[in-house]
Amino acid sequence: MRRVRYRYVAVKIDDGELDQRDAVMAVSRNLIRLFGEYGASVAELTYIGSELNNRILIFRCTHVALEMVRASIASLREINRRRCSTRIVYVSGTLKALRRRISQSRDELAVQR
Repeated sequence: MRRVRYRYVAVKIDDGELDQRDAVMAVSRNLIRLFGEYGASVAELTYIGSELNNRILIFRCTHVALEMVRASIASLREINRRRCSTRIVYVSGTLKALRRRISQSRDELAVQR
């Protein structure tokens, strides 16, 4: 049996006052809406945490479903009936490398809108 490989995805969601729980639920719902229950189960989407004062959310997914997760995040247009914009900042194979990359570009990510 092969070991499951994961990818870690850093997502920046631009919205005035963002509730983390609502954002995570919106991404999950959008994944199910686009790819169904089977697609969501293949993706194994998991919320890991946040960085930069909750400006960047970190998710984990399987490497075979990375493109599905990217599509569901990119197509997300509103959270709780409020318009928002989403952007995938980084994708990495390890959580340590992803957090290191976020911390190295902290100033750049904080300024971008």
